[in-house]
Amino acid sequence: MGKVKFSIPGRPRAKDRPRATVMKTKHGPMARVYTPKGTVTAENEIAQRFKIAARGHKLWTGPIMIKIILVFKIPKAFKGKRLAAAHKGKIWSRDQIDADNAQKLILDALNEVAWVDDRQVAVIQMAKRYGRPERTDIEISQLAQEPHEITDAQKAMEKKIHGSAQGRFNVDVRQDR
Repeated sequence: MGKVKFSIPGRPRAKDRPRATVMKTKHGPMARVYTPKGTVTAENEIAQRFKIAARGHKLWTGPIMIKIILVFKIPKAFKGKRLAAAHKGKIWSRDQIDADNAQKLILDALNEVAWVDDRQVAVIQMAKRYGRPERTDIEISQLAQEPHEITDAQKAMEKKIHGSAQGRFNVDVRQDR
């Protein structure tokens, strides 16, 4: 099992929707679908940062856990205690970027770079908060394949997720920072 941590500097990005254009051909109009340049650039940077952090990495083939923290610029309107809390990473961001699209960008960028396919991702933890500098922090861990290989950390994660016997979803969202 392994673990890789790395950061992408700058404002967190989300995956853009595919674009389409209509081309005229001798057989009539034809649609061409493509990935926007900004998305391709962002995916390439994520893959490059992973390769630097995980030199000599071989593709993981088993289950994966990924933790993603999107850190956004602190708004100028924050003053006093609110500003101090934002500097400590204690205020959640409600920035306009959709968490699921940011997650998709990262997972797609790491296909055939960190793992064979993002279908292997079994656990995702994601948070959006304010802080400095703007960045995306990523931590990826390979999970145990067999129940007898499950680590204490994985057991604790499952306990948080499953909660009580009534089946309530109970996750502690306090930040470690």
